[in-house]
Amino acid sequence: MAPTCTCRPVRIHVPTVVAVPLAFFTPPLTFSHIVSFYCRGPARPSHEVEHTRKNLDRSVDKTTLRREAQSARRVLHRALPEAGRAIADNFLAAIKLPPAAIVAGYVAMRFEADPAPLLADLRKSGHAIALPRVVAKATPLAFHLWDEARRPVSGAYDLLEAAPGWPKASPDVVLVPLLAFDDVGYRLGYGGGYYDRTLRYLREKRTVLAIGLGFSGQRVPSIPRGATDERLDWLVSEAGTVKFDRARA
Repeated sequence: MAPTCTCRPVRIHVPTVVAVPLAFFTPPLTFSHIVSFYCRGPARPSHEVEHTRKNLDRSVDKTTLRREAQSARRVLHRALPEAGRAIADNFLAAIKLPPAAIVAGYVAMRFEADPAPLLADLRKSGHAIALPRVVAKATPLAFHLWDEARRPVSGAYDLLEAAPGWPKASPDVVLVPLLAFDDVGYRLGYGGGYYDRTLRYLREKRTVLAIGLGFSGQRVPSIPRGATDERLDWLVSEAGTVKFDRARA
């Protein structure tokens, strides 16, 4: 039986599944359903939610989709305050990493899905954690080991990132923030191409898992893409996980 709708944040049920089929992310887990279910009221008029849903669901260029996706993510972030904990639980239930795997995370900004609970759990289980650092435009990100004694510093684009003097790292797993994702593992970023460039650089050397973290309501039917766009291996949300087959077109 579905929970009663309320304007206050509600506790999100975390599925116990190991992995879910892609259909799990199709309606009713669309942006408009999630927002109207968890946050009905004057804060977000129904016509505004419907307008955003239509813009997210149709095929649009990346600039338009970015603008609509940023608006959608802001509402989802507020409607799902415990998403970070649910994402961590779903990740750990579905994705088994080698004990020595180095995991690159990020510090959440602009209403991104927060990886902090997951990174804390991974650190406790013995995984080394790294943070990215923007080196320069049109270059891959650099990664540096991050322990609890080190404080991230303000860097390019007002991001909290690794300091240049931290020990360098070569991650086995990269947790990737996103504005939207589609059914075949493509993601929409901020337009700088940093993660696509970085994943391509890392994958040319060895196998690296790219795992997108987001809200289930950020799913769109298709992301406009080009030859330089890199696909995710997994998507983890507050609703569950999905594994993409990058060998398929």
